[in-house]
Parts: sequence; C-alpha cells; structure tokens
Amino acid sequence: MVVHSNSPLITSNSLLSVSSMINLTAIETEDQSDKLSQSSDDTTSGGQTTEAAKAVFICCPKSHPFQERTIILNQPVKIGRSVAKAKVAVSNAIFDCKVLSRNHALIWYEDEKFWLQDTKSSNGTFVNDNRLNNKSNQEGPPTEIFSGDTVKFGVEVVETNQKNKVTHGCIIATLRLFHPDGRETKPSPASAPFNIGSISTTDLYQLQKYIQEASQREKQLQSKMAVLQALVDRTKESSEGGWKALVDEDRVLSKLETLEGQMQIYAKNLNDEKWAEELSRLRSERVEYESKAKESVRKVLQEKVDVMKECEDLKRKLVESIQECTQLQKTVEFTQRELDELAANHQSQIESYQELQEKVEEMEKVRASLEEDKAKLEKALNEHLENEKKAQEESILTQNISLISDGDKENMAVTTIEDMANSDQKLLLSEDIKPALPVISSKFSVQQVPPSPEFPKVENLVSVNAKNEIPEPADFNREQIQEIQVQLKNLENASKEMEARLEDSRREKEEAEKTISQLREKTEALQAKLSESENVLEKQKKLVQETETSKKALEDKLKEKESELKEMCKEEGSKAEERERLQKEEMKRLTDLLEDVQSKKRALQSEIEELQRKAQEADAEKSSQEETWKKNLQAAEEKSKQLSQLGSQLRHRELESEELSRALLTLEAEKEELLRLGSSRKSDQSAHVVAGMDSADQPGEEDEMALQLSILDERLTAAQDEIRHLKEAYQSANEERSFIREQRDVLQREYRDLVAREGKWSLMTAVFWLWVGVFLNLLFRRLSGSSPQLDSEGDDS
Repeated sequence: MVVHSNSPLITSNSLLSVSSMINLTAIETEDQSDKLSQSSDDTTSGGQTTEAAKAVFICCPKSHPFQERTIILNQPVKIGRSVAKAKVAVSNAIFDCKVLSRNHALIWYEDEKFWLQDTKSSNGTFVNDNRLNNKSNQEGPPTEIFSGDTVKFGVEVVETNQKNKVTHGCIIATLRLFHPDGRETKPSPASAPFNIGSISTTDLYQLQKYIQEASQREKQLQSKMAVLQALVDRTKESSEGGWKALVDEDRVLSKLETLEGQMQIYAKNLNDEKWAEELSRLRSERVEYESKAKESVRKVLQEKVDVMKECEDLKRKLVESIQECTQLQKTVEFTQRELDELAANHQSQIESYQELQEKVEEMEKVRASLEEDKAKLEKALNEHLENEKKAQEESILTQNISLISDGDKENMAVTTIEDMANSDQKLLLSEDIKPALPVISSKFSVQQVPPSPEFPKVENLVSVNAKNEIPEPADFNREQIQEIQVQLKNLENASKEMEARLEDSRREKEEAEKTISQLREKTEALQAKLSESENVLEKQKKLVQETETSKKALEDKLKEKESELKEMCKEEGSKAEERERLQKEEMKRLTDLLEDVQSKKRALQSEIEELQRKAQEADAEKSSQEETWKKNLQAAEEKSKQLSQLGSQLRHRELESEELSRALLTLEAEKEELLRLGSSRKSDQSAHVVAGMDSADQPGEEDEMALQLSILDERLTAAQDEIRHLKEAYQSANEERSFIREQRDVLQREYRDLVAREGKWSLMTAVFWLWVGVFLNLLFRRLSGSSPQLDSEGDDS
C-alpha cells in the first residue's frame, strides 16, 4: 500500500482526489501479494536460493482490461503488443491493446533494483504520470521503479469512423515488485509518506472510499427521490384524470341508458300498467347501478387512500434517510477537518520534535567537547600547581642551603623564576591546550552564548602571552592561574547553562511526546467514530435497500396502475368519443325516430280504423272461407278414405302376387327337375325297353305341368296389371296429397297475413285454425307414413 503525494501533509484535497493523489491497490491484490510473498518466502526457506525476482502487474479500473500478470525477471522482459509470434499469456508482458507498440518497453532486475526503460514507443511510457521519453520514437533513460508505482503504457486513442467514435484504452497497472528472496521492495522515497502514527494508508483509503460511497449514495438517493416525487405527481395527475374520465363516462352512460330506455319505451307504445312495470324495473335497475357505482367508487377511493398512505410513508422514510445522510455527511466533513487539523498538528509536532532532537544532539556534542576541554584544563592546572610546589620547595631548599652571597641567591631566584615561567609558558602553549582553544571558541560561537565580562574567551590567554612577551615571573604566574581559574568557572557556568538547556529540551521532548500520544488518542477516537459512522452507514445502506425494494414495489404498482389508468383512459377516451358520437347520432336518430313515431302513430291510428273496417270484411270473408275449407276438408276426408281403401286393396293384391310368385318359383323348380329327369330318361331309352314303356306315359305329365304353368303365367300377368293400376291410382293420390299440401301452405300464409293485418283474433278462430292445422298435420303424417310401404312393396313386386 503506497500513497503518492507531492507534499508531506495529507490535506482534504489529497484525500478526495483518489485518482491523482492516492494510488492504492485493492484488498484482493494485497492478499494475492501477501500470498505471493509468502510463497516466495516458503520457497527461499525451502532451499531454493536461486529464485529470480518477480514483478506483478495489477489492472487498474481505468485501464484496458487484462488479467493479472506475474513476470519472472531472470532476464530483461519485453513489454509490447501481441502479434503472430508473441501471444498473450499470464507469465509475459504482452498485451492485446492497440495503443501499444510491438517493442514498447523493457523491464529488468539488476543490482537489487528494478528498472524500466521505454524502447522508442510511439505513445510513450509513464511512471506515476511522468513520461520516460520526452518525444515519441525516442528511447528513454532507464528509470528505477518501486512497489506501488503506477505505470501506464500508451495513451487513450479515439478512432473516428463514419458511423461512430471508438475509444481505445491504454494499459494502466499497479506494480508489486519482489526480490529473489521474496521481500517486497520499498515504495518510492519521493512518494512515500511520513509516519503519521497509528493511522495507516489502508485506513485512509478506506475512509476515502467510505466518503465517496456515502456521497454517491446521497446523490443516488436525491435522484431517486426526485424521480419518485415526479412519479407521485404523475400518478396524482393520472388518477385525477382517470377519476374525471370515469365520472364523465358514468354520466354519458347514464344519459345513454336513459335515452335507450326512452327509445324502447317509445317503440313499445305500452299502456299504463306496462308503463308502471317499466318504471319500477327502471328504478330497481337504477338503484342497483347506483349501489354498484358507489361500491366501485369506494374501492377506488380506498385504493387511492392506501396508495397515498404508502406514498406518505415513502416520503417520510426518504426525508429521514436524507436527514441521516446530511447528518452523516456533516460528521464525515467534521472528521475530515479534524483529520486535516490532526495531520497538520502532527506534522508540525514531528518537525519541532526533529528540530529539538537535532538541538539536543548538538548540545550533547558541545557538552562532550566542553567536558573534554575542562578535563584537559584541569589536568594542565594540576600539573602547573605541582610544578609550582616543586619550584617553591626547591627555592626554599636553595635559600636554606646557599647562604653564602646575596648575588648567588638573586641569581638562583631569577633562574628558578625564569624556569618556572618558561615551564608555565610551555605548559600553557603546549599541544594539549592549543587545539582546545579554537574548539571552545567555535562551540561557543555555534551555540551563540552571549559575551559577558564573567565569561571571557580562552584565546585571551594566548593574546596575553603574546602581548606580554617578557613579564615578571611572579606576576605572570599569578595572572595565568587566575585566568585559568576564571576560565574554569566560566566553563562550569557554561556547562550548567548547557545542562539547563538540555533539561528544557528534554521537557519539550516530553511535552512533544505527550502531544503525540494525545494525537494518537484523538486518532483512535476518530477511528472509533469512523467505525460507528461505518455501522451507521451500513444501517443506512440496509434502510436504503429496504426503501429501494419498497419503492421498487410501489413503482411497479404505480406503473401497473398508471398503465391500467392509461389504458382505461385511452379506452374510456375512445369509448367516450365513440359514445359522444353515437350519442349525437342516437339523439339525432331518436329525434327523427320520435317524429317518425308520432307520424307513424297518427298513421297507425288511421290504419287501425281502416283495419277495423277491414277486419269486419275479413270476418265475412273468413266465414265464407271457413265454409269452403269445411267442404274441402270433407272432400279430403273422402279422398283419404278412398286412399285407405286403395291401400288395403293394394296390400291384398301384393299378398296375392307374393303367393303367386312363390307358387311360380316352386313350379319352375319342379319343371327343372322334370326336365332333368326327362333328359336322363331319353338317354337311357335305347338301352332299356322298360324305360321306353314308362316314357310312353311321360308326355301326359308334361302337358299337365305346362298347363299349370300357363295358368300361373296368366294369373301373374293379371296380378301385374292390377298392381300397375294400383300404382297409377297411388300416383294420382300422391298428386292429390301434394295438391292438398300446397293448399294447406297457401291457407297458412293467408292465415298469417290475415293475423298480421288484423293484429287481434278471437279465441274461437284460433281454436278453429288450430284444429285445422292438427287435422292437416295428421292427414299429412298418415299419407307420408303409408307412402314408403307402398314404394317398397311396388319395388319388390
């Protein structure tokens, strides 16, 4: 996980611009890289120490799609476009992308570093949005790459065709680089962030992702709320329009029903009783229709109330979700500001802590050098004091021993003083003290210690010695000792001041550590708040999903209702238009019909009067026709009796003919037998004489048989003649029957015309004509029942 940033501070803009400022790999890729590193560690621990370095290319969201590539870098690997010889595989860097060149770039591992070089590609190679080659078709310098860098091969190319534009994407990948021992390379030092305590880049990325998801969900909720509000408005308008259309349709239907009822009433021309019955029926129908209409209206209103309640609930839930979203957005903004402030404070504290640490280190160095200088000066002073004591003891011994002359004493004292002065001067200007003087002056100049008369520089000793070239021996020793003592005091004071400053720096360091711990506690509290906000966001997400499901269900219901209402409105509109048109036509027709009915009523009254007159005439004609019909009926009855007699005679004759035919058949059989016997006898006449005698009697029997046959033939011809006469009579009877049937049809038509003209007829005439019809029907059935038998018998004969 690597955060690329141009500044050491993480601001809100850097958190919000993920694509440009934060390049993070996904959690799955982290797991895969961990697995890869673990597998590489396992292989190295198993004894395979010669494993090569690996580079993993992970596809970014805006890239041309490709599978994750794991490339072994035991030699330089070519990156380029797929061609016939080089095909796409998981283990190479060949991509099926049109914007890449065939030899686009090279990647290799050398001196424990990973290198990438552009090999004269046309669209360029980019590492963290920095192009490797300045111009196209120019080879770029080798560039060191690190794990977490974003590499881009080529740029997006828009191809314009005649019909549309086609955009070809480029290859954008995040690198994960592993050494041969399985260790992953460190991120780029230019893009690596400073250590901000317990806040990791993963948490920052998750926070950024949560913020983006929350803002996206808020936008989706706002858009869906707007769509739902528009949908509710449309449903209200459609329901109002449908309600108006239903009311108008009910009105039109009621008007049409009343007009149709009036038309039926005018057409029926009923009397008072029928009018009352019709009115009662219409009232009952109206009451039933009103009850049904009220019930349907109540159902529609109940459905409308239910839909409005559901809409109100959805509105309330949307308002609550919007409020929660706004609250969460405010908390996210507040936490974002606090994170920014904490990051700035943390960075400032880290800088101040680093400065204090540098000062403490410098002071420690100065203190150590001062301690060394002090030790050297003390050592020199102790040596000087020892030498002085020795010199004093020697002078006392010389004074006690040599009491010979004053000149000798003075010479001895001068020589001893000169020796002591020379020894002191040598001691002061020795190599042990000379290098300490510039160091002390430089240390004090570095720390910028303010000059004071109580804190003289050590160089004054040198200057004093330089100025006073030949001082007095006693004064020189005392002054040197005093100056050394003063310098020692000054060094002690300086060391005390340095210790005080060190204590102050330690206190500041402790305060900085306390502030850092407080900042860590605040970051932990913010992380707890973020976890709570994540839980609230999850709950809000679930609530939004529930509202979305309920909203989808309501939208489906509303769409169904809208479609039904639209269809009903269309149907009702078309029906209403058709009904209006039909109503106008019907009104027009009804007015014309009323006028026609009135005119017809007047004409019918006149016709009724004329028909009454004609009815009287028809009654007279009817009586005369009844007499004629009675006569015709009597003649028909006589003819039917004759037909029945003819039928019985015909049946008798047919029976006789059947008997004759049967006798004829028997005779023919006997004749054939006799002929057969006669032929056999004739053949045996020459052989048998007795047979000749018998054959003399045979012609008599044959004559008798011939006579009988002739009689039977005569009787058969007579029966056939009689049957022919009977058939002729039957045909004439059938002709008469058809004539009677025609007359019956004519009488029925005349009866219908008469009934239609008269309109009313008496019960007696109805009974009479009923009796006539029954009689004619029976007569027709009798005749039709006997005719098939006659036809079949005639065919048999």
